[in-house]
Amino acid sequence: MEIFEGLRNNALSRIAHGDPSGEILADIAMHFMDRFPRTTAGVTSLDRTTLAFASGIFPTVSPAFGDALAGIRVADEPGSCARSVARGETVDVPDVPSDERFAPEWRDLCVGFDMTAMTSFPAAQRDGTVLGTFVVVYDPQTPLDYQTRRLAEQYAQLCGFILAYRRREDGHELIVGELEHRTRNLINTIGALVYSTLKANPEMERFRKVLDGRLSAMARAHSLALSPGNTDLRQLLVDTLAPYSIDHHLNIEGPKLLLSEQSAVAFCLATHELATNAVKYGSLSRSGGRIDVTWDYDPDAEAGFRFDWVESGGPQVVTPTRQGFGQRTIHAGLASAFDAKVEVDYPAEGFRLSLTAPRSLRLGSMVN
Repeated sequence: MEIFEGLRNNALSRIAHGDPSGEILADIAMHFMDRFPRTTAGVTSLDRTTLAFASGIFPTVSPAFGDALAGIRVADEPGSCARSVARGETVDVPDVPSDERFAPEWRDLCVGFDMTAMTSFPAAQRDGTVLGTFVVVYDPQTPLDYQTRRLAEQYAQLCGFILAYRRREDGHELIVGELEHRTRNLINTIGALVYSTLKANPEMERFRKVLDGRLSAMARAHSLALSPGNTDLRQLLVDTLAPYSIDHHLNIEGPKLLLSEQSAVAFCLATHELATNAVKYGSLSRSGGRIDVTWDYDPDAEAGFRFDWVESGGPQVVTPTRQGFGQRTIHAGLASAFDAKVEVDYPAEGFRLSLTAPRSLRLGSMVN
């Protein structure tokens, strides 16, 4: 126990100093193998957005094995790791070659790397959401005893915390990339805002008043999303879109929903990006354009939250040939914030975005 406490304290110290999560996970696996030399240990990580494995870290195994994990869907349950994640429970496979729970290609891959007996322990974050597995491969003639299994569960718990840290790392990288993108984009956005305001308000006094109001509204929206505590979704949308409400029709409808801090930031960034794109190419690029923003929240449904952004009254829409950084930010930001599924469509009459997400405290809570 004292040795494990030292490992945990070391991992926490490395997190505090910003060490790469992959290196920390690899060292945790090595630490386990040092204590149990006849085992091979590794860690898998799950992409919660796609519900597929993102990678596998097995320090003493060829990187080809970890690479082969990438993209495997958990729902298919092709092997012990996917089954462990899908069911949130420890999965024992004492004889991989004969285990019918393994998909043939995955069984062949494991056997090819001499993994013929293994146990997959779910690695979860604090709220119980499984983010990957801690895998122990052992000699079929020497099964894991009770004490080893209990200790492996502690290693899995520690890996869950590190994987949660990795999610935050990925989120920070996304935000940094978004800030770089928005620094360039902000100049264009303000330019378009100035031009549209001047076109509709040629008198200098009126122009200055309207422009000041729009810029102030943009600042309020950003402050609202980044403030601590829960944020009202409707208020966030109203403040973010207020700069465009003078020359365009904005319909914002939905039940009162208090967003968590993480989802509020994601919505602020995404809404700003959607509005920016609408100013450049969509319904906000000409006077009289319209945007309908609606959402619904059903606490009794598995996919309890739905959000729709529908543009109309703008120029004819052309489907883009590539996905720019802004669209990737919308998808990745919203998807990673609360495991949302994001779909976009480009009908000629106007751009559309639909989002669905499971009910969870990561999203927020509805107020009756």
